[in-house]
Amino acid sequence: MILEGSKVQLKPITKEDTPWIVRWRNTESVRKNFIFQDKFTDEMHNHWMDTKVKSGQVVQFIIIEKEGQKPVGSVYLRDVDKMNRKAEFGIFIGEDSARKKGIGTESAQIICEYGFRQLGLHKIMLRVFADNRQAVRSYEKAGFCQEALLRDEICQNGVFRDLILMANLNIYKVRKKEMMQKQIADRIEKIDAWLAKKEKLFAVLCVLALICLMIPFYWFGRYTAPLADDFNTVTGTHHAWITSHSIWQVILAAVEKTKGYYIGWTGAFTNVFLQCLMPGLGDYRTYFIASWIILTTFLIANFYFGKCLIVDVMGQEKTKWLIITVITTVIQIECLPVVYDAFFWFVGAEAYVFAYSLKLILAGIIIKELASDRKVRPGMLILNMIYAFLIGGTEFGPTSVLLICVLGCLVIFSIVRKRKSCYTLIVSASFALAWILTIAAPGNSVRQSMVGEKRGVIFSIVQALTVGAMRIYEWINPFMLIVPLLALPFIILCVKKVKFEFPLPVFVSLLSYGIYSSMYAPMIYANYGAVGQVNGYTNNVIYLIFILLWMGNVIYWTGWLTRHYTSRKKQSISCYYVSVLCGIFLITCVAHIPGDYCSFTLLHWVRTGTMQANMEKYLEREEILRNSPGEDVVVEAITFPEGIYTSGAGEITSDAEHWINIGVSDYYGVKSVRTE
Repeated sequence: MILEGSKVQLKPITKEDTPWIVRWRNTESVRKNFIFQDKFTDEMHNHWMDTKVKSGQVVQFIIIEKEGQKPVGSVYLRDVDKMNRKAEFGIFIGEDSARKKGIGTESAQIICEYGFRQLGLHKIMLRVFADNRQAVRSYEKAGFCQEALLRDEICQNGVFRDLILMANLNIYKVRKKEMMQKQIADRIEKIDAWLAKKEKLFAVLCVLALICLMIPFYWFGRYTAPLADDFNTVTGTHHAWITSHSIWQVILAAVEKTKGYYIGWTGAFTNVFLQCLMPGLGDYRTYFIASWIILTTFLIANFYFGKCLIVDVMGQEKTKWLIITVITTVIQIECLPVVYDAFFWFVGAEAYVFAYSLKLILAGIIIKELASDRKVRPGMLILNMIYAFLIGGTEFGPTSVLLICVLGCLVIFSIVRKRKSCYTLIVSASFALAWILTIAAPGNSVRQSMVGEKRGVIFSIVQALTVGAMRIYEWINPFMLIVPLLALPFIILCVKKVKFEFPLPVFVSLLSYGIYSSMYAPMIYANYGAVGQVNGYTNNVIYLIFILLWMGNVIYWTGWLTRHYTSRKKQSISCYYVSVLCGIFLITCVAHIPGDYCSFTLLHWVRTGTMQANMEKYLEREEILRNSPGEDVVVEAITFPEGIYTSGAGEITSDAEHWINIGVSDYYGVKSVRTE
């Protein structure tokens, strides 16, 4: 009878195989792992065949490697005890070329199955030297478990060696499952230990990757110039600076502009005041400072908020915080709907992304304070109140509505848990007061009258849910799906250490979708464009929040799966992921094709010299406008590169009466300005 496997055939041994057996048994690599150390002879093997094999006390096979049909070793069951239904297992691979191919493991599996099913054995045991770790691992894969460790059992050449007793029981399917679970558990321990050692390295690599991806953003910012609302907003402060070169006069002019906007255009007083202080008031070449400030504030906010949640609340290591935050930030910056509006057009970026960053910092401050056991310091409370009030005066749309909800939840939490409820109430009330002031501004009504009639509440809510789904369909891409997987092993390590049980994950996901979709409702209600049509700068902050919720759900579902699976299956989910981590990383590299992602797009337009050429045109235009007071000026049109188009920012048109043209002419004091 020949026993078949995928890699080997097991052929019953005959006396014709004696030369193979004698040569293999006397090979040093084989002999050193046998208890019997004497030289093996032809006579010994023939006696073994006549007394043991023929009598049925031993069942022995020659291992034939299928590739090449070459004999490579032998496997056997000796001391077959039919009464007690047990036998002892033995194996040796005599050919060096056949080692480390899984041949021994498969041969052991085949003969054990043969012993259980054909010979009716219940137990197959073996003896192996404890220092022969490769053999032990192979036997474990074949279904053997350690039953005993015999210390200093064998003395060879004056050296005592430990002996391990292992056994495989004929509860075949059960044993196989148990062994798989044991192997999985062992792998998990090794993986967790490996990840713990490599966390710092991975964190450093993540930070370096983020730095590399951010370089094009900062580089691109060097070649941007004021557009559209930039001129309208800073005209007053610009003239104040030119006439007086006094910072105080500039601040007074900013205050006057803020008051005028509050009455006649928008209630977002903090936004307007900061916009009036735009970098580049006197020189296009310093305009880039604005984008650098917004970019840096965005990064600080992300990392600060992540630290508050992961380190201060969850009690995790800083390496995990860096890894998870970096990956979240990368997804946010690489797939922005309109990248120019997000960071490079000052008025739009300051009103939304900058305001979003400030609000994220406020949420982090409160969360960190609630997680801390120290008493609230009066000075810190006052500073937080002032900060909350000021950012309450930023845009009162999506991010403010969301922050109000977050603050409400934090207030409820602090009251229920009796943790610093006065602090959260006061800070939240400061923000809410400023927010109410922005909503109640007379300028909002003026602006609303120019937009159109309000839509119904029910209509707005239903449409918001629909628009939310449409946007998710547009935003979902391979990059966004694959990149979070790189953080998954460390997320698993995080949630394993957290006592929270992560209940009702479906409800949490539905709630997240409701929160995300609700950010569209105010704009639909206010008839802010067509149904589902949102300006790029508004869409940017909704996207940023969507990614935060997305990563939050990844963490929550991972926590629930880990808890659920661990409690029911007595093992961890992590091993199933980490085994394909390298493959996922390669897929990510392939999926991240330059051209569709913001850093590559920005880098392309800088490297080709397009932005530098545009900047030279802007400087030439500025020189012409500065030297043409009271004149009708015709300037060259400047086009934006494809792929970084803006929805809110705009260029000078051929119509001298266009609002952008009027803003530019007021800024420079010319009679009119238009393009050719």
